Amino acid sequence: MLLDEPTSALDIDATVAFHEAIRDNCPGASVISVMHDATPPKSSNGEEFFDSVLSITEGTVTKTSLSNLKSRPVGPARVEPRPEKRPLD
Repeated sequence: MLLDEPTSALDIDATVAFHEAIRDNCPGASVISVMHDATPPKSSNGEEFFDSVLSITEGTVTKTSLSNLKSRPVGPARVEPRPEKRPLD
């Protein structure tokens, strides 16, 4: 499944319920979800829904296993505005 910000308009309880429904009703499915949250959601009993995170920063993609993250930020991600593109002279 490829999900593009499927829970962006949901509160945390609805977000957890959404991901639990996928886990429970689609066993064995591979899920790729685009999120702008600083941390991926966990189930109501603390289990991870995802096993890794792809971060894209300045055109570089980094894959990190959630089990290898030393610290996980709390709260929403900070999104920095993109620099303005200038027309070519």
